[in-house]
Amino acid sequence: MRHNFSRANQSCKQEFHNKLNSILSSVNLTESCGNCNDIFCQNALHRVSLENYSVQLLDALEEAAGCLPQSGGSSDRQTDHNHPIPGWNESVRPFKNEAVFWHQLWCSAGRPNASQSHLLHLRRVSHLQYKYAVR
Repeated sequence: MRHNFSRANQSCKQEFHNKLNSILSSVNLTESCGNCNDIFCQNALHRVSLENYSVQLLDALEEAAGCLPQSGGSSDRQTDHNHPIPGWNESVRPFKNEAVFWHQLWCSAGRPNASQSHLLHLRRVSHLQYKYAVR
């Protein structure tokens, strides 16, 4: 799951903005690193300082995003193995097994392209049949 700023209402966006400003006020870049103008700088202390600063910025964003709505991910039903999808074994599994078989055969043949082998066509057809059965 990830946070979705575009789905947030105005009050959530304002809360995110306020939280982020508050957290970022405590994040500091070391002065020596902040004043370095050498784009090819090899100073190990500067590198470590920049890495720490980046981690602090990402942590601040993640913490402030807690008030934003989330999107993406999968439903509980898809991830819950204790509640399988009814009819999967009867309707979909044969197509999946066939698609896996043709894919493995195609891979074991060195993944030939369409001009060299009929295996690619069989692999594609079985894959499409499997995807259609899933719907």
